[in-house]
Amino acid sequence: MSTDKTILKSWFVTGEKPTQDQFWAWMDSYYHKNELLSMNAVYGLENALANKAEASSLQYFAIKDGSNITNIEDWKDKLNINQLEVKKANKDASELSQDNITAWKSVLNVGELPDNVATNDGEDDNGDPISGTSYTKEQSDEKYYQKVAPQYFNSNYVLLADGTPKAAGDLGKNVANSSLTSIAGAGLNLGADWSMNTAGLPYSITGLSDVSNNTAFNTLLSQNAAGRIGKTNGKQPFLNLPSILSDAEKTAWKTEMNGGWTTNMMSVANVFPNVIKSVDYGIFITVNGANLNISPTSAVISIINNISGVETIIPNSQITYGDPNLISIWFKPNTFADGEYSIKIFNGVATVQTSGLNNIMITSNANSVDVNAFVWDKIAYTQSEVGNVIQINGGTLDFKTNVNNKPFGNDLSVVCSAKSNQIFTGTDNFSLKGYIILSGSIHLIGGGLIGLVNANNSNSLTIDALSSLKITIEGNDWADVRKYLNEQTSSRIYEIPNFNQVRVDFVISKRNNMVSISINHGTAYNDTTQIYQTIQKVIPDNTPLSIAFKGLNSNSSAVAIKAVLEEAYKF
Repeated sequence: MSTDKTILKSWFVTGEKPTQDQFWAWMDSYYHKNELLSMNAVYGLENALANKAEASSLQYFAIKDGSNITNIEDWKDKLNINQLEVKKANKDASELSQDNITAWKSVLNVGELPDNVATNDGEDDNGDPISGTSYTKEQSDEKYYQKVAPQYFNSNYVLLADGTPKAAGDLGKNVANSSLTSIAGAGLNLGADWSMNTAGLPYSITGLSDVSNNTAFNTLLSQNAAGRIGKTNGKQPFLNLPSILSDAEKTAWKTEMNGGWTTNMMSVANVFPNVIKSVDYGIFITVNGANLNISPTSAVISIINNISGVETIIPNSQITYGDPNLISIWFKPNTFADGEYSIKIFNGVATVQTSGLNNIMITSNANSVDVNAFVWDKIAYTQSEVGNVIQINGGTLDFKTNVNNKPFGNDLSVVCSAKSNQIFTGTDNFSLKGYIILSGSIHLIGGGLIGLVNANNSNSLTIDALSSLKITIEGNDWADVRKYLNEQTSSRIYEIPNFNQVRVDFVISKRNNMVSISINHGTAYNDTTQIYQTIQKVIPDNTPLSIAFKGLNSNSSAVAIKAVLEEAYKF
């Protein structure tokens, strides 16, 4: 069945997208080369054949090639063509003179043939191939039609320019029929489901405008497991985050969303000091643990009486935050009744509360120990110089080595030691408060340490402290403050650049067999930087204790140490 040309043309205009039925109707409107035409399909053929002579009457006619003519001479006489034998031009133009050739060209008006005349492939008189510049129809059909298999010779396939067959239904599948981008309203309107498979290859859209600060852009593209893309307000992807984040990523995300402050579960390792005299001035206690970098705006820290249950909230102005492992709390002990107290920390989400030895004891029944009555044993690398390298006045010790004691060097070896008499028995609970001042240029080397030693051990030039505070200059633009964990090893606490003098305050306390050191410091007495650190160590039961100071070798007499014991109490 054929379709009117006007209708066909209306289907194939710019901007239209012909359907399969329209493509097929177009092909069905024309004859394919493989289809046989009936006689009545050719206009006028039957009438033309009716006017032809019958084949039986043709026997009296001469055949076109003259093969049935027997009386050739009669024909020549009748047609008056006897002269052709001598005047005829041969088919191959042989026996033509140059004048004949010129005359033929003039009559045929061909002149000289141009150089760009196309020639076809062929053979010479010997049958050898001659290569031309063009194909005959037969040669073209043979060359290109051989690419098409017989099954493609039907109306369901078309031949592309390179001779490749293409299913008619596939035409236009890789073309987005849309307006050009230079036309207003350009775009692609889909009439059905549409998909694109990138086969794992990168797919990019570039040149997009930045709408990061445009509140109108609040919708995201999202994809389901089948690859289908849709828009979302972000709710479902957001709710799905916890199932795909690791615990570490969850913690990091919560911390970042909380302004860098943790909201995780906290823990307390120790509290220093944990025995406190009920004095009428402010003291610091330090809480050491994990995940303690809590937000001052949402945190609540309180001290709870373990007997009465009374809870006292500590104002934020009396709390030092910022360290992930430390919180320092300032308060006046005499504002609390004697007793045991726990410390409760709330970070806005989670809560932790101390117990056991991490609770603090506040007592007014403390026996004062006179630090000025200590008796000191002093030794030096060169004993005759001991009076020159260390002077002791009550609880104040001043140390500065010299070349007569030991040649200056960078070895930080012990060149002087002062050990007190036994101050505490093995069963005493106590608190010892004091400070160290280190003076000297940051490019020098030297220092000293103070701490507890076994009272039964002899005084020596070795580091034998059970627990001690060490402060040194190490020639690398810092003052190095360390708290000893055992007799021979230490861990660096902090570095203080660009100083001439640094003061480190400390409290050494003991409760049962747990010894703790709590320190803070302010550079050059200006208190512009306060750092609070603590450490705990279990010492052998019933160990009698003395105080010891160790002076270290330096590379200059400009390095000096002053250690001051301010007060001590037994509980």
